[in-house]
Amino acid sequence: MTGTNAGPDDATPPGPDDGQRPAGPEPRTAARAGDDADDRGSGERGEDGERDRAPAAPRTRWRRLRASGRPRTAALWLGGLAGTAAVAWVTAVSTGLADRLLADDPPPACPGEACDGRNPQTAGCGDDAFSYIPQEDNPVALQIRHNPACHAVWGRIAAGEPGDVVTAEVTDGALRTAQISVNRDIFTKMAGVDNDAFTVTVCATPTTREDRSGDWQPYCISATQDAPWY
Repeated sequence: MTGTNAGPDDATPPGPDDGQRPAGPEPRTAARAGDDADDRGSGERGEDGERDRAPAAPRTRWRRLRASGRPRTAALWLGGLAGTAAVAWVTAVSTGLADRLLADDPPPACPGEACDGRNPQTAGCGDDAFSYIPQEDNPVALQIRHNPACHAVWGRIAAGEPGDVVTAEVTDGALRTAQISVNRDIFTKMAGVDNDAFTVTVCATPTTREDRSGDWQPYCISATQDAPWY
């Protein structure tokens, strides 16, 4: 029995449905080196002929936005902190100013109600002061001085001698005393008064020295706000 041997040209090439895979290189489905697993596609082609890959752009863009958002977030945080500090500073300044505006009046000055106990000459109360000087029985030219702007009175001896003493006492008020050390005149420090109603008594006491030149006894004069001041 003679058989027929099939030649090379008579062999039927394997088709796509014969269970055999056509010869040739395997399709590449592996991701490019360096790609993340999350960025690899399925390896299949879609209807548009492009390989079906999971889009990586949104994730990359989100990462970029997140990275670029850090300086912006820091800037916003610093800006908010600066704004808070500025508001706190303005509040502190305005509160301090309000406290000063609402605080009690500043302490009185001199000339003013703070002249009590001060020197009338150095305090600026002597030049504009009024005087009360009795013209009779006044051997040492004793006088009472009053300056309404300074709210004060004081006593003065104008024709005494060293060792003579002058006192000025305000009723229900202060007592001031001074003694002549050189020359012939001396005045006390100021005693504060209410300009609308006061009584002041000024007294002169002679020195006790044996060589005194005067021959007079202690005496006093008094005045109120209604005295004949000049």
